[in-house]
Amino acid sequence: MSKLKEIPKLKSLRLNRVDALDSHTIGTLVNLTELSMEEVEAGDLGYIADLKKLKKLELKRVTIPDLAFLKNLKHLTTFSTDERARDESHLAVAGELRKLVEFTYPAGDLSIFRDSAALREIGVDAARYSGLEQISGCNLKGITIFGAASEEEAHAVVAEFKTYFSLQSYGWQVTWKE
Repeated sequence: MSKLKEIPKLKSLRLNRVDALDSHTIGTLVNLTELSMEEVEAGDLGYIADLKKLKKLELKRVTIPDLAFLKNLKHLTTFSTDERARDESHLAVAGELRKLVEFTYPAGDLSIFRDSAALREIGVDAARYSGLEQISGCNLKGITIFGAASEEEAHAVVAEFKTYFSLQSYGWQVTWKE
């Protein structure tokens, strides 16, 4: 991992199933515009806040302690994950990211995105979402549904979104037994 420091112009990094992550090294890769981590013991993720040029961040099967690191990522256009943060007290920071186009995260309070004019795709927690009417001014084109109890519930969420948006795509994680 320390060899990465020897590539100062590194723009894109994908880490998959890395057991020992040197978070300090990741935080020094300040030219990264894309970071993808999958099945990585990533620690507290605070080092991601140092990656101010980051445009795309993907965290798959990664434990996310909190979302405080998002605050400094002013150029972020895409954030994608498949799990909720343990502490969501900083979730509202995502609504302040003006360049954010895709936020695939099991969000509950959607009203934080009411001023997110660039947002086109969003993740929604089927069991706890609220604030749909407050974001009706956004130009959403796609949704990803998390935590639906059945396919019928997922379709009901899609139907409700379609009353406000002209969706071009939608999908969900199958979390129910068929």
